[in-house]
Amino acid sequence: MKTIRLFIAAFAACLLTLPLAAQTVSTEQVVDLGLSVKWAGYNIGASSPDQLGDFYAWGEIEPKEEYLNDNYKWYHDGKIEAVVKYCADDFGFEGFRDGKKVLDPEDDIASVKWGGSWRMPTYEEWRELISKCTVTFVTLKEMDGFCFTGPSGKSIFLPNGGVKSKAGYPNGGRIGSYNSSSLFGLYSYGCWGVYFYAGMAKPSLTGLQRACGRPVRAVCK
Repeated sequence: MKTIRLFIAAFAACLLTLPLAAQTVSTEQVVDLGLSVKWAGYNIGASSPDQLGDFYAWGEIEPKEEYLNDNYKWYHDGKIEAVVKYCADDFGFEGFRDGKKVLDPEDDIASVKWGGSWRMPTYEEWRELISKCTVTFVTLKEMDGFCFTGPSGKSIFLPNGGVKSKAGYPNGGRIGSYNSSSLFGLYSYGCWGVYFYAGMAKPSLTGLQRACGRPVRAVCK
């Protein structure tokens, strides 16, 4: 009996050392976490949860080699104070202001690539994901990131992918960030998004630079 108990204890200890995400993360495209929207199980351009997929600037629908202010679609002449679409303040080009605060479907890469009801998450939907899920930093197939387990018991994994700019991947693999579809409330040259790194208790909502390239996670009804 002592040998059996030792074996069971050793087996249980072994399970505890396995990455949590490897045991729980859904590999389905549509994952119902029990929230107001369903979340994709992997990024746009990926085929599994541990892959980063493609990177996109906010409001652009094609990946690029470099992600700069100078080649960002919605800045005039590369100037952040000269926004030409999605402007709700005084940062518009020559006084331009359209009041748009959420991406139109034709500028939403999730809607363009996957169609149907797929789209990028809003600020409110990211906040719901963070606040209503159990959030754990894990490693899935050598990729670090956060596992979100929803009220339904199902989980998704968001890998740390860094940010693409002229320098490539600053802090890639250690820092992750994902855009929302929502314009940043204080300055129209930014957008709302989530930011995280190893050691954080859970991701944080913050304003992000629109011109930088980031992986995209989609939601649908």
